[in-house]
Amino acid sequence: MAWHVAELLANEPSAPPVITCHQLVPELAEDAAAASSVVVVDARDDGSPPGSVSVTTPSRPRGQVRSVVSHGFGPADLLALAAELYGAHPDAVVVSVAVAATDVGIGLSPQVAAAVPVAAAAVCQTLRDVRL
Repeated sequence: MAWHVAELLANEPSAPPVITCHQLVPELAEDAAAASSVVVVDARDDGSPPGSVSVTTPSRPRGQVRSVVSHGFGPADLLALAAELYGAHPDAVVVSVAVAATDVGIGLSPQVAAAVPVAAAAVCQTLRDVRL
């Protein structure tokens, strides 16, 4: 889902750099440290109605990175690693879209596909709010 949002954002003339990846990995800490603000776009499977978009602030890490194993590495871990390795503390938000399933190869449901431009708009609004 995030790849679709990234494609829309790449067409925005004033878009900041967009990094696409299948999941957050520790190697992104250097990019996060170099930024004043970080926006993570992700799918969430939390029982919310599919297609609902939310904007949240990841918990600020205290102490060490919780996990560097890729499937357990989340936005708070990315921020903790950026702080630990580079002394950086960028502002960060997560724009997420609720999904009904995360099975491989399933594609986007109509509800999630309809939420892609809403999520892209939320990213743009967030970027305007923090003045990247």
